[in-house]
Amino acid sequence: MADCSTHVDQQQGNSCRRVYCGCMVQHRGQAIGVSLQKIWKSHSILISTKIRLMKALVWPVATYGCESWTLRKNEETRLDAFEMKGLRKILRVSWTAKKTNQWVLNKAGVKRELLDTVKARYGHKQGMVTSNTMVTP
Repeated sequence: MADCSTHVDQQQGNSCRRVYCGCMVQHRGQAIGVSLQKIWKSHSILISTKIRLMKALVWPVATYGCESWTLRKNEETRLDAFEMKGLRKILRVSWTAKKTNQWVLNKAGVKRELLDTVKARYGHKQGMVTSNTMVTP
């Protein structure tokens, strides 16, 4: 197992460079998943650690400003797809592999959380808007 210590190498404005398990991670918010490619592909880092990194580094960037979002079915579907894409990348499951989302969730040992986190954190209510009134199912 590699020594997985983390330290901030350099920080300027919105940009930050960190060293994690010998991999340089530089991010400004956008494309943070791309800068974590070495970590996602590493065989020496546990899957559970990679999932914790995804939740700590990628999800906040993806959900930035979500308190002002109006969550419709389309946005909910996109958040679910984003979560599954991240898990598939961590598990190295190709999109051409005929693996269901449930299989991926079982393999990772997690449940879908991103959409529920967004709804819980920012008080989004499910429902549909009809003639200026909120109707909950």
